[in-house]
Amino acid sequence: MSYIQAGQKIVGDKDLDLSEIKYAFVQKMRKAFQVETVGDGDESYSITAVGHADWGSAIVSPYKIDLDISVKGEGKTARVLIDGKAEITKATRIFYMISILLILIIGLAPGAIIDTSGEGTALDALIFMGIGAFIVFDINRKLIEPQVQINKILSVLNSEFG
Repeated sequence: MSYIQAGQKIVGDKDLDLSEIKYAFVQKMRKAFQVETVGDGDESYSITAVGHADWGSAIVSPYKIDLDISVKGEGKTARVLIDGKAEITKATRIFYMISILLILIIGLAPGAIIDTSGEGTALDALIFMGIGAFIVFDINRKLIEPQVQINKILSVLNSEFG
């Protein structure tokens, strides 16, 4: 699980309407994520979304995010504060487990590159460590992506209203 915190101060040319800011933010979120729910209210609301599937035509989403958004504004100034969390979905965890299981099963075949029958070498251990490092790297990349996307959305929001 990864925590998401972001904020943006928006200074406009005219008085800012909080409902317009919410609408613009949600529309930009829909382009970056698959938004599932949007809470009521203009000053404080929550959004639940999942990431777009990145395994070709797979239906599973790699992560889920829950955000609490607070928008405070007076006249020409508004401040958007976002607090939330991102976590890997169960489908992604199952995908990694099945992948490792398939590698172990393939290693039982005679003549396989990886020997999982109990008589493996240091090279076999090195291959499994490499696979583990890839999984850790991929999970971390998936958990950082929502924070990066939200920061981009906030900067575009600032450009749109500022």
